[in-house]
Amino acid sequence: MNQVAQSKFPELEFITSSVEEARLEPSDLIISYYFLQFILPDKRIKILSKIYESLVEGGAFILFEKEIMTDSKVNKLIVSNYIKFKQEHGFSPEEILSKQLSLEGVMINHTHAENKEMLKSAGFHHVETIMRYGEFNGYICFK
Repeated sequence: MNQVAQSKFPELEFITSSVEEARLEPSDLIISYYFLQFILPDKRIKILSKIYESLVEGGAFILFEKEIMTDSKVNKLIVSNYIKFKQEHGFSPEEILSKQLSLEGVMINHTHAENKEMLKSAGFHHVETIMRYGEFNGYICFK
């Protein structure tokens, strides 16, 4: 996959390693797109702190995550509608169930409050929601 990406974007560097081992260069912007939820919760703060430290002063971190809704009734409604959305877009019940089962125990979601607190604990003091769609949330965080 990296070879294909590298051939399409030769001016970029694609690195294959764990985020814990990767060396982050000083950056103006770092984007995490539905990635953190696949990292064990006890390792997330360390990774977020590493991201914070690699940002230049005034740099931004954009984070998108799938979250748990705190209201169980709302959560059930959102999940149910998302399943209907998938069915309406051609996914079979078997495909939907298979994906759900494959993510169990691998994808560990937090609530909005937990994610916001984790970002602040990593050093980000200016954390704002920039997108919300059902159980999906996007943040912009500044150093």
